[in-house]
Amino acid sequence: MIEINENTLNHIQSDKRDFGPELEELKQTEIRDLDFHLKYYRSLVNYISSIPENKIIKQE
Repeated sequence: MIEINENTLNHIQSDKRDFGPELEELKQTEIRDLDFHLKYYRSLVNYISSIPENKIIKQE
């Protein structure tokens, strides 16, 4: 998920075509949303990775 969002974000940011002010606003909104999700996913992965293995409850 992180890689997909990073690729999408990079693609949107590198697109230099001019679609007018309304679509530019939509582009900036999409950039902000993707940036937020990337930060969220990275934080979640870091949090999960920081949990010691002996603290993870195994359900069988």
